[in-house]
Amino acid sequence: MTLDIAGAQGAMTGARFRASLNDGRRVFLNGQQVDVTAYPAFAGLLGELCRLYDMQHQPENQAVMTIASPSSGRRLSANYLTPRSRQELTQKRLNAEKWALETWGLLSASPEFLAAALVGLYDFRTELGAKNAEWGRNAEAYFKYAAEHDLLVAHAVQEPQAQRSELYPGQEIRPGSDVTVVEERADGIVVRGARGFAAMAPLANELFMFYASVRKQEADEKAVQWFAVPLNAEGVTILCNEPRSPHSEADGHPIVARYGEFDTVVFFDNVFIPKERVFLLGDQELAQQGLDTLKRWMSWSGLMRHYYRWWSLIGVTTMLAEAQGADLFRNMRDKLGEMVVIPEVFKTALGGVEVEASTSPGGLFRPASSLACAIFATQYNSRILDLCKDIAGGNILLQPSEADLANDALRPMLEEFMASANLPVAETARLFRIAWDLIGDGTGVRRDIYERWLHGDIVRNKNHMFLQYDGEGVKQRIKDLIAAPLPVGDAPPVWSLMPHGQN
Repeated sequence: MTLDIAGAQGAMTGARFRASLNDGRRVFLNGQQVDVTAYPAFAGLLGELCRLYDMQHQPENQAVMTIASPSSGRRLSANYLTPRSRQELTQKRLNAEKWALETWGLLSASPEFLAAALVGLYDFRTELGAKNAEWGRNAEAYFKYAAEHDLLVAHAVQEPQAQRSELYPGQEIRPGSDVTVVEERADGIVVRGARGFAAMAPLANELFMFYASVRKQEADEKAVQWFAVPLNAEGVTILCNEPRSPHSEADGHPIVARYGEFDTVVFFDNVFIPKERVFLLGDQELAQQGLDTLKRWMSWSGLMRHYYRWWSLIGVTTMLAEAQGADLFRNMRDKLGEMVVIPEVFKTALGGVEVEASTSPGGLFRPASSLACAIFATQYNSRILDLCKDIAGGNILLQPSEADLANDALRPMLEEFMASANLPVAETARLFRIAWDLIGDGTGVRRDIYERWLHGDIVRNKNHMFLQYDGEGVKQRIKDLIAAPLPVGDAPPVWSLMPHGQN
Protein backbone atom coordinates (compact mmCIF):
# COMPACT_ATOMS: atom_id res chain seq x y z
CA MET A 1 0.00 0.00 0.00
CA THR A 2 1.40 3.40 -1.01
CA LEU A 3 0.50 6.89 0.11
CA ASP A 4 -1.45 8.30 -2.82
CA ILE A 5 -0.94 11.95 -3.79
CA ALA A 6 -2.36 11.61 -7.30
CA GLY A 7 -5.73 12.97 -6.23
CA ALA A 8 -4.37 15.61 -3.85
CA GLN A 9 -5.80 19.13 -4.15
CA GLY A 10 -3.20 21.15 -2.28
CA ALA A 11 -4.06 23.84 0.25
CA MET A 12 -7.18 22.88 2.21
CA THR A 13 -10.50 24.70 1.94
CA GLY A 14 -13.18 24.91 4.62
CA ALA A 15 -15.65 22.78 2.66
CA ARG A 16 -13.09 20.05 1.94
CA PHE A 17 -12.01 20.01 5.55
CA ARG A 18 -15.54 19.65 6.90
CA ALA A 19 -16.27 16.86 4.41
CA SER A 20 -13.05 15.04 5.36
CA LEU A 21 -14.34 14.54 8.91
CA ASN A 22 -17.31 12.44 7.77
CA ASP A 23 -15.12 9.35 7.79
CA GLY A 24 -16.68 7.05 10.40
CA ARG A 25 -14.37 8.02 13.26
CA ARG A 26 -15.27 6.98 16.82
CA VAL A 27 -15.47 10.13 18.97
CA PHE A 28 -17.05 10.06 22.43
CA LEU A 29 -18.19 13.05 24.48
CA ASN A 30 -20.26 12.94 27.68
CA GLY A 31 -20.71 9.19 27.38
CA GLN A 32 -22.07 9.11 23.84
CA GLN A 33 -20.60 8.67 20.39
CA VAL A 34 -20.95 11.88 18.40
CA ASP A 35 -20.61 13.21 14.86
CA VAL A 36 -18.10 16.06 15.15
CA THR A 37 -19.52 17.83 12.08
CA ALA A 38 -22.99 18.04 13.64
CA TYR A 39 -22.56 17.99 17.43
CA PRO A 40 -23.05 21.54 18.85
CA ALA A 41 -20.02 21.47 21.14
CA PHE A 42 -17.69 21.30 18.10
CA ALA A 43 -19.48 23.90 15.98
CA GLY A 44 -17.47 26.97 17.01
CA LEU A 45 -14.01 25.44 16.67
CA LEU A 46 -14.89 23.61 13.47
CA GLY A 47 -16.28 26.79 11.95
CA GLU A 48 -13.14 28.70 12.88
CA LEU A 49 -10.91 26.04 11.31
CA CYS A 50 -12.96 26.20 8.11
CA ARG A 51 -12.58 29.99 8.07
CA LEU A 52 -8.82 29.72 8.51
CA TYR A 53 -8.47 27.18 5.72
CA ASP A 54 -10.49 29.39 3.37
CA MET A 55 -8.30 32.32 4.36
CA GLN A 56 -5.32 30.62 2.69
CA HIS A 57 -7.03 31.08 -0.69
CA GLN A 58 -7.78 34.78 -0.39
CA PRO A 59 -5.61 36.67 -2.93
CA GLU A 60 -4.13 39.00 -0.32
CA ASN A 61 -2.92 36.01 1.75
CA GLN A 62 -1.61 33.61 -0.87
CA ALA A 63 1.91 35.04 -1.06
CA VAL A 64 2.49 34.40 2.65
CA MET A 65 0.16 31.49 3.40
CA THR A 66 0.79 29.26 0.37
CA ILE A 67 3.76 27.91 -1.59
CA ALA A 68 4.21 26.11 -4.90
CA SER A 69 4.63 22.33 -4.58
CA PRO A 70 8.15 21.36 -5.73
CA SER A 71 6.74 18.19 -7.34
CA SER A 72 3.17 18.89 -8.49
CA GLY A 73 3.19 22.66 -8.93
CA ARG A 74 -0.13 23.04 -7.07
CA ARG A 75 -0.44 25.58 -4.27
CA LEU A 76 0.28 24.06 -0.85
CA SER A 77 -0.16 25.51 2.60
CA ALA A 78 2.94 27.35 3.80
CA ASN A 79 2.45 25.41 7.04
CA TYR A 80 4.36 22.69 5.20
CA LEU A 81 7.14 24.95 3.95
CA THR A 82 10.58 23.33 4.46
CA PRO A 83 12.89 26.38 4.41
CA ARG A 84 16.33 26.05 2.87
CA SER A 85 17.34 29.70 3.15
CA ARG A 86 16.92 32.60 5.52
CA GLN A 87 14.39 34.14 3.16
CA GLU A 88 12.22 31.01 3.26
CA LEU A 89 12.57 30.81 7.04
CA THR A 90 11.27 34.39 7.20
CA GLN A 91 8.25 33.41 5.09
CA LYS A 92 7.59 30.49 7.41
CA ARG A 93 7.64 32.88 10.38
CA LEU A 94 5.31 35.34 8.66
CA ASN A 95 2.88 32.52 7.92
CA ALA A 96 3.02 31.32 11.54
CA GLU A 97 2.42 34.88 12.73
CA LYS A 98 -0.59 35.18 10.41
CA TRP A 99 -2.20 32.06 11.92
CA ALA A 100 -1.42 33.27 15.44
CA LEU A 101 -2.72 36.80 14.83
CA GLU A 102 -5.95 35.55 13.22
CA THR A 103 -6.66 33.34 16.24
CA TRP A 104 -5.63 35.92 18.88
CA GLY A 105 -2.87 33.47 19.91
CA LEU A 106 -5.56 31.30 21.52
CA LEU A 107 -5.57 28.23 19.27
CA SER A 108 -2.75 26.23 20.83
CA ALA A 109 -3.08 23.23 18.48
CA SER A 110 -3.55 25.14 15.23
CA PRO A 111 -2.96 23.47 11.85
CA GLU A 112 0.21 25.55 11.50
CA PHE A 113 1.63 24.32 14.83
CA LEU A 114 0.75 20.70 14.10
CA ALA A 115 2.32 20.84 10.63
CA ALA A 116 5.53 22.01 12.32
CA ALA A 117 5.85 18.54 13.85
CA LEU A 118 5.84 17.00 10.37
CA VAL A 119 8.40 19.54 9.16
CA GLY A 120 10.53 18.22 12.03
CA LEU A 121 9.90 14.64 10.87
CA TYR A 122 11.00 15.56 7.36
CA ASP A 123 14.05 17.39 8.72
CA PHE A 124 15.07 14.24 10.65
CA ARG A 125 14.64 11.88 7.67
CA THR A 126 18.40 11.75 7.04
CA GLU A 127 19.17 10.46 10.55
CA LEU A 128 16.27 8.03 10.35
CA GLY A 129 17.50 6.74 7.00
CA ALA A 130 21.03 6.28 8.33
CA LYS A 131 19.67 3.77 10.87
CA ASN A 132 17.06 2.21 8.61
CA ALA A 133 16.70 3.22 4.96
CA GLU A 134 12.99 2.37 5.01
CA TRP A 135 12.33 4.71 7.94
CA GLY A 136 13.92 7.62 6.08
CA ARG A 137 11.96 6.92 2.90
CA ASN A 138 8.72 6.56 4.88
CA ALA A 139 9.25 9.87 6.69
CA GLU A 140 9.83 11.72 3.42
CA ALA A 141 6.91 10.06 1.63
CA TYR A 142 4.49 10.70 4.48
CA PHE A 143 5.48 14.34 4.74
CA LYS A 144 4.80 14.84 1.04
CA TYR A 145 1.46 13.02 1.38
CA ALA A 146 0.37 15.26 4.28
CA ALA A 147 1.59 18.42 2.53
CA GLU A 148 -0.04 17.70 -0.83
CA HIS A 149 -3.39 16.99 0.88
CA ASP A 150 -2.89 19.73 3.53
CA LEU A 151 -3.90 17.27 6.23
CA LEU A 152 -4.55 18.35 9.78
CA VAL A 153 -2.27 15.94 11.62
CA ALA A 154 -2.60 16.05 15.41
CA HIS A 155 -0.13 14.62 17.89
CA ALA A 156 -0.44 13.07 21.36
CA VAL A 157 2.65 13.16 23.53
CA GLN A 158 1.91 11.68 26.96
CA GLU A 159 0.25 8.60 28.37
CA PRO A 160 -2.83 9.49 30.43
CA GLN A 161 -1.27 8.69 33.80
CA ALA A 162 2.41 9.23 33.10
CA GLN A 163 4.99 8.61 35.81
CA ARG A 164 6.70 11.87 36.75
CA SER A 165 9.73 10.49 38.62
CA GLU A 166 11.97 10.26 35.58
CA LEU A 167 14.69 12.51 37.01
CA TYR A 168 15.55 10.06 39.79
CA PRO A 169 17.92 7.34 38.55
CA GLY A 170 17.54 3.88 39.99
CA GLN A 171 13.83 4.21 40.60
CA GLU A 172 11.87 1.45 38.94
CA ILE A 173 9.49 2.56 36.20
CA ARG A 174 6.03 1.21 36.82
CA PRO A 175 4.13 -0.49 34.02
CA GLY A 176 2.13 2.19 32.22
CA SER A 177 -0.66 2.55 29.72
CA ASP A 178 1.46 4.01 26.94
CA VAL A 179 1.07 2.82 23.37
CA THR A 180 3.21 -0.28 22.78
CA VAL A 181 3.83 -2.64 19.89
CA VAL A 182 2.06 -5.94 20.59
CA GLU A 183 2.84 -7.57 17.24
CA GLU A 184 5.37 -7.04 14.46
CA ARG A 185 4.39 -8.26 11.02
CA ALA A 186 6.00 -8.20 7.60
CA ASP A 187 3.46 -5.61 6.47
CA GLY A 188 3.45 -3.44 9.61
CA ILE A 189 2.91 -3.35 13.37
CA VAL A 190 -0.03 -3.69 15.76
CA VAL A 191 -0.18 -1.23 18.68
CA ARG A 192 -2.16 -1.06 21.90
CA GLY A 193 -2.45 1.54 24.66
CA ALA A 194 -3.48 5.16 25.15
CA ARG A 195 -2.11 8.67 24.70
CA GLY A 196 -3.41 11.97 26.01
CA PHE A 197 -2.91 15.69 25.35
CA ALA A 198 -4.22 15.30 21.80
CA ALA A 199 -6.10 18.59 21.77
CA MET A 200 -7.06 18.61 18.09
CA ALA A 201 -7.59 14.86 17.61
CA PRO A 202 -11.42 14.98 17.34
CA LEU A 203 -11.14 17.32 14.34
CA ALA A 204 -7.83 16.13 12.84
CA ASN A 205 -7.41 13.90 9.82
CA GLU A 206 -4.55 11.85 11.22
CA LEU A 207 -2.40 11.40 14.31
CA PHE A 208 1.41 11.55 14.33
CA MET A 209 2.72 9.50 17.24
CA PHE A 210 6.27 9.93 18.49
CA TYR A 211 8.08 8.78 21.61
CA ALA A 212 8.42 11.98 23.62
CA SER A 213 10.00 10.95 26.92
CA VAL A 214 13.35 12.44 27.90
CA ARG A 215 13.95 9.97 30.73
CA LYS A 216 17.43 8.51 30.74
CA GLN A 217 16.41 5.10 32.05
CA GLU A 218 16.22 2.39 29.45
CA ALA A 219 12.67 2.15 28.11
CA ASP A 220 10.74 -0.85 26.88
CA GLU A 221 11.71 -0.88 23.21
CA LYS A 222 8.15 -1.83 22.28
CA ALA A 223 6.99 1.53 23.64
CA VAL A 224 9.45 3.42 21.43
CA GLN A 225 7.94 4.10 18.04
CA TRP A 226 7.09 6.84 15.58
CA PHE A 227 4.16 6.32 13.24
CA ALA A 228 1.14 8.01 11.65
CA VAL A 229 -2.42 6.71 11.65
CA PRO A 230 -5.74 7.96 10.23
CA LEU A 231 -8.11 8.82 13.05
CA ASN A 232 -10.83 6.68 11.54
CA ALA A 233 -8.63 3.57 11.59
CA GLU A 234 -10.15 0.41 13.02
CA GLY A 235 -9.48 0.17 16.76
CA VAL A 236 -8.92 3.93 17.29
CA THR A 237 -11.27 5.60 19.80
CA ILE A 238 -11.18 9.29 20.72
CA LEU A 239 -12.44 10.32 24.18
CA CYS A 240 -13.05 14.05 24.71
CA ASN A 241 -13.22 15.62 28.13
CA GLU A 242 -16.40 17.54 28.82
CA PRO A 243 -16.35 21.15 27.57
CA ARG A 244 -14.66 23.46 30.06
CA SER A 245 -17.29 26.17 29.65
CA PRO A 246 -21.11 26.09 29.42
CA HIS A 247 -21.09 29.18 27.20
CA SER A 248 -21.31 29.49 23.43
CA GLU A 249 -21.14 32.18 20.77
CA ALA A 250 -24.93 32.34 20.78
CA ASP A 251 -24.94 33.77 24.31
CA GLY A 252 -22.17 36.28 23.77
CA HIS A 253 -18.96 34.30 24.36
CA PRO A 254 -17.16 34.14 20.98
CA ILE A 255 -13.72 33.47 22.46
CA VAL A 256 -14.91 30.37 24.30
CA ALA A 257 -16.89 29.11 21.33
CA ARG A 258 -14.20 29.53 18.68
CA TYR A 259 -11.10 28.53 20.63
CA GLY A 260 -12.34 26.07 23.22
CA GLU A 261 -10.16 23.04 22.47
CA PHE A 262 -10.92 19.56 23.75
CA ASP A 263 -8.54 17.69 26.02
CA THR A 264 -8.52 14.26 24.47
CA VAL A 265 -7.31 10.72 25.10
CA VAL A 266 -6.82 8.45 22.09
CA PHE A 267 -7.17 4.72 22.68
CA PHE A 268 -5.49 2.12 20.46
CA ASP A 269 -7.20 -1.27 20.65
CA ASN A 270 -4.89 -3.49 18.61
CA VAL A 271 -4.57 -0.98 15.77
CA PHE A 272 -2.72 -2.08 12.65
CA ILE A 273 -0.14 0.40 11.30
CA PRO A 274 1.06 -0.36 7.73
CA LYS A 275 4.86 -0.45 7.42
CA GLU A 276 4.97 2.61 5.13
CA ARG A 277 3.54 4.64 8.03
CA VAL A 278 6.25 3.55 10.50
CA PHE A 279 9.19 5.95 10.88
CA LEU A 280 11.07 4.56 13.90
CA LEU A 281 10.84 1.42 15.97
CA GLY A 282 12.53 0.36 19.20
CA ASP A 283 15.50 2.78 19.08
CA GLN A 284 15.31 4.95 22.20
CA GLU A 285 18.54 6.84 21.54
CA LEU A 286 17.46 7.79 18.02
CA ALA A 287 13.98 8.77 19.28
CA GLN A 288 15.44 11.11 21.88
CA GLN A 289 17.79 12.60 19.28
CA GLY A 290 14.87 13.13 16.93
CA LEU A 291 12.78 14.74 19.64
CA ASP A 292 15.19 17.67 19.67
CA THR A 293 14.63 18.20 15.94
CA LEU A 294 10.85 18.00 16.30
CA LYS A 295 10.94 20.49 19.18
CA ARG A 296 13.09 22.95 17.20
CA TRP A 297 10.22 23.41 14.76
CA MET A 298 7.25 22.92 17.08
CA SER A 299 8.52 25.13 19.89
CA TRP A 300 9.43 27.97 17.53
CA SER A 301 5.92 27.92 16.10
CA GLY A 302 4.22 27.52 19.48
CA LEU A 303 6.16 30.36 21.06
CA MET A 304 5.17 32.79 18.31
CA ARG A 305 1.56 31.92 19.05
CA HIS A 306 2.28 32.47 22.75
CA TYR A 307 3.54 35.99 21.98
CA TYR A 308 0.29 36.96 20.25
CA ARG A 309 -1.78 35.47 23.07
CA TRP A 310 0.02 37.72 25.55
CA TRP A 311 -0.75 40.76 23.42
CA SER A 312 -4.43 39.78 23.31
CA LEU A 313 -4.41 39.69 27.10
CA ILE A 314 -2.59 43.03 27.29
CA GLY A 315 -5.00 44.66 24.84
CA VAL A 316 -8.08 43.59 26.76
CA THR A 317 -6.54 44.51 30.11
CA THR A 318 -5.45 47.94 28.87
CA MET A 319 -8.98 48.65 27.62
CA LEU A 320 -10.41 47.56 30.98
CA ALA A 321 -8.12 50.02 32.75
CA GLU A 322 -9.06 52.81 30.32
CA ALA A 323 -12.78 52.06 30.60
CA GLN A 324 -12.61 52.43 34.38
CA GLY A 325 -10.24 55.41 34.29
CA ALA A 326 -7.69 53.33 36.17
CA ASP A 327 -4.98 53.86 33.53
CA LEU A 328 -4.41 57.31 35.07
CA PHE A 329 -3.18 55.79 38.34
CA ARG A 330 0.57 55.35 38.73
CA ASN A 331 0.28 51.89 40.32
CA MET A 332 -1.93 50.67 37.47
CA ARG A 333 0.48 52.00 34.86
CA ASP A 334 3.23 50.16 36.70
CA LYS A 335 1.30 46.89 36.26
CA LEU A 336 0.48 47.64 32.61
CA GLY A 337 4.11 48.52 31.95
CA GLU A 338 5.25 45.24 33.48
CA MET A 339 2.81 43.39 31.22
CA VAL A 340 4.28 45.10 28.16
CA VAL A 341 7.88 44.38 29.19
CA ILE A 342 7.34 40.60 29.25
CA PRO A 343 6.38 40.06 25.58
CA GLU A 344 8.86 42.69 24.41
CA VAL A 345 11.76 40.83 26.06
CA PHE A 346 10.29 37.59 24.75
CA LYS A 347 10.14 38.97 21.18
CA THR A 348 13.82 39.90 21.34
CA ALA A 349 14.73 36.40 22.50
CA LEU A 350 12.66 34.79 19.74
CA GLY A 351 14.39 37.04 17.23
CA GLY A 352 17.69 35.62 18.44
CA VAL A 353 16.43 32.09 17.82
CA GLU A 354 15.80 33.06 14.19
CA VAL A 355 19.05 34.99 13.79
CA GLU A 356 21.04 31.96 15.00
CA ALA A 357 19.31 29.60 12.56
CA SER A 358 21.59 27.19 10.69
CA THR A 359 21.45 24.37 8.17
CA SER A 360 20.45 21.02 9.66
CA PRO A 361 21.81 17.58 8.65
CA GLY A 362 18.53 17.19 6.75
CA GLY A 363 19.32 20.26 4.63
CA LEU A 364 16.74 22.62 6.13
CA PHE A 365 17.51 26.09 7.43
CA ARG A 366 16.11 25.64 10.90
CA PRO A 367 15.80 27.88 13.95
CA ALA A 368 18.15 27.49 16.90
CA SER A 369 16.96 25.85 20.11
CA SER A 370 14.26 27.88 21.86
CA LEU A 371 14.28 25.94 25.15
CA ALA A 372 15.23 29.05 27.13
CA CYS A 373 12.31 30.94 25.53
CA ALA A 374 9.96 28.08 26.46
CA ILE A 375 11.11 28.23 30.09
CA PHE A 376 10.66 32.02 30.10
CA ALA A 377 7.14 31.69 28.65
CA THR A 378 6.14 29.11 31.24
CA GLN A 379 7.43 31.21 34.14
CA TYR A 380 5.92 34.53 33.08
CA ASN A 381 2.58 33.29 31.78
CA SER A 382 1.18 33.11 35.32
CA ARG A 383 2.54 36.56 36.09
CA ILE A 384 0.69 38.12 33.16
CA LEU A 385 -2.55 36.42 34.20
CA ASP A 386 -2.14 37.71 37.76
CA LEU A 387 -1.63 41.25 36.47
CA CYS A 388 -4.77 40.93 34.32
CA LYS A 389 -6.79 39.92 37.38
CA ASP A 390 -5.35 42.75 39.48
CA ILE A 391 -6.29 45.37 36.89
CA ALA A 392 -9.71 43.92 36.04
CA GLY A 393 -10.70 43.95 39.70
CA GLY A 394 -13.87 42.52 41.20
CA ASN A 395 -16.12 44.09 38.56
CA ILE A 396 -15.29 41.20 36.27
CA LEU A 397 -17.74 39.12 38.36
CA LEU A 398 -20.68 41.52 38.08
CA GLN A 399 -21.34 41.99 34.38
CA PRO A 400 -24.77 41.57 32.75
CA SER A 401 -25.31 39.04 29.96
CA GLU A 402 -26.50 39.81 26.44
CA ALA A 403 -29.99 38.70 27.52
CA ASP A 404 -29.85 41.17 30.42
CA LEU A 405 -28.83 43.98 28.06
CA ALA A 406 -31.75 43.15 25.78
CA ASN A 407 -34.29 43.23 28.62
CA ASP A 408 -36.31 46.45 28.45
CA ALA A 409 -37.05 46.41 32.18
CA LEU A 410 -33.39 46.04 33.14
CA ARG A 411 -31.71 48.22 30.53
CA PRO A 412 -32.42 51.65 32.10
CA MET A 413 -30.93 50.53 35.42
CA LEU A 414 -27.93 48.98 33.67
CA GLU A 415 -27.35 52.19 31.73
CA GLU A 416 -27.55 54.31 34.87
CA PHE A 417 -25.62 52.21 37.33
CA MET A 418 -23.33 49.81 35.43
CA ALA A 419 -21.71 51.82 32.65
CA SER A 420 -18.01 52.33 33.25
CA ALA A 421 -16.38 55.75 33.44
CA ASN A 422 -15.54 55.84 29.72
CA LEU A 423 -17.71 53.20 28.02
CA PRO A 424 -21.47 52.62 27.69
CA VAL A 425 -22.86 49.64 29.59
CA ALA A 426 -23.09 47.29 26.59
CA GLU A 427 -19.46 47.74 25.56
CA THR A 428 -18.36 47.58 29.20
CA ALA A 429 -20.16 44.28 29.75
CA ARG A 430 -18.79 42.75 26.55
CA LEU A 431 -15.26 43.83 27.32
CA PHE A 432 -15.39 42.36 30.82
CA ARG A 433 -16.98 39.20 29.41
CA ILE A 434 -14.08 38.71 27.00
CA ALA A 435 -11.68 39.25 29.89
CA TRP A 436 -13.55 36.63 31.90
CA ASP A 437 -13.34 34.16 29.00
CA LEU A 438 -9.58 34.70 28.86
CA ILE A 439 -8.69 34.52 32.55
CA GLY A 440 -11.62 33.30 34.64
CA ASP A 441 -13.90 31.00 32.69
CA GLY A 442 -13.28 27.26 32.65
CA THR A 443 -11.80 27.56 29.17
CA GLY A 444 -9.45 30.30 30.35
CA VAL A 445 -8.31 28.26 33.35
CA ARG A 446 -7.87 25.21 31.13
CA ARG A 447 -5.71 27.28 28.77
CA ASP A 448 -3.55 28.44 31.68
CA ILE A 449 -2.92 24.82 32.73
CA TYR A 450 -2.27 23.77 29.15
CA GLU A 451 0.28 26.56 28.63
CA ARG A 452 1.96 25.63 31.91
CA TRP A 453 2.63 22.10 30.67
CA LEU A 454 2.86 22.70 26.91
CA HIS A 455 6.66 22.61 26.92
CA GLY A 456 6.94 19.91 29.57
CA ASP A 457 7.89 20.03 33.24
CA ILE A 458 9.62 23.36 33.85
CA VAL A 459 11.88 21.84 36.54
CA ARG A 460 13.02 19.17 34.09
CA ASN A 461 13.57 21.83 31.42
CA LYS A 462 15.66 23.97 33.78
CA ASN A 463 17.73 20.92 34.68
CA HIS A 464 18.24 20.20 30.99
CA MET A 465 19.16 23.85 30.35
CA PHE A 466 21.78 23.74 33.07
CA LEU A 467 23.24 20.42 31.91
CA GLN A 468 23.67 21.62 28.31
CA TYR A 469 25.08 25.00 29.34
CA ASP A 470 28.75 25.40 28.42
CA GLY A 471 30.36 27.63 31.02
CA GLU A 472 33.94 26.46 30.62
CA GLY A 473 35.12 29.74 29.12
CA VAL A 474 34.06 31.98 32.00
CA LYS A 475 34.99 29.31 34.57
CA GLN A 476 38.53 29.18 33.16
CA ARG A 477 38.83 32.97 33.47
CA ILE A 478 37.80 32.71 37.12
CA LYS A 479 40.25 29.84 37.71
CA ASP A 480 43.04 31.94 36.21
CA LEU A 481 42.09 34.85 38.47
CA ILE A 482 42.14 32.81 41.69
CA ALA A 483 45.22 30.74 40.83
CA ALA A 484 47.51 33.45 42.24
CA PRO A 485 47.20 35.73 45.28
CA LEU A 486 44.76 38.55 44.63
CA PRO A 487 46.17 42.12 44.78
CA VAL A 488 46.12 43.70 48.24
CA GLY A 489 47.45 46.81 49.89
CA ASP A 490 49.15 49.34 47.61
CA ALA A 491 48.99 47.28 44.42
CA PRO A 492 48.83 49.55 41.34
CA PRO A 493 45.53 49.76 39.47
CA VAL A 494 45.06 47.25 36.69
CA TRP A 495 45.01 49.89 33.97
CA SER A 496 48.52 51.03 34.85
CA LEU A 497 49.88 47.50 34.26
CA MET A 498 48.49 47.26 30.72
CA PRO A 499 50.89 47.47 27.75
CA HIS A 500 51.11 50.90 26.13
CA GLY A 501 48.11 51.69 23.92
CA GLN A 502 45.65 49.36 25.67
CA ASN A 503 44.49 51.74 28.39
